[in-house]
Amino acid sequence: MNEVGIGVFMIPFIAILDDIAIVSAFAKGRTFDATQEIIALGITSIIGAFFGSMPVTASLSRTAVNLTSGVRTPVGGLLTGIMVLLSLSFLTPAF
Repeated sequence: MNEVGIGVFMIPFIAILDDIAIVSAFAKGRTFDATQEIIALGITSIIGAFFGSMPVTASLSRTAVNLTSGVRTPVGGLLTGIMVLLSLSFLTPAF
């Protein structure tokens, strides 16, 4: 436990606060279920742990771009993921 330290507790706590803050900022008067957000964050983190992923958190910049662009469906996240994979595939050798 000493090797891992307090990060075991702080990283999920900060991820939850970050996620709820972003949802609150972009809710535009609509109600949202914070419990649903926390459950979704937990499930994705647990699944990601089996694949060695980094901790899952919300993205303020991506959320702002999607909102400004008029994205209304999860397809925006899918397109973002595709763009990230393409960027990694083609731009990584340049660095």
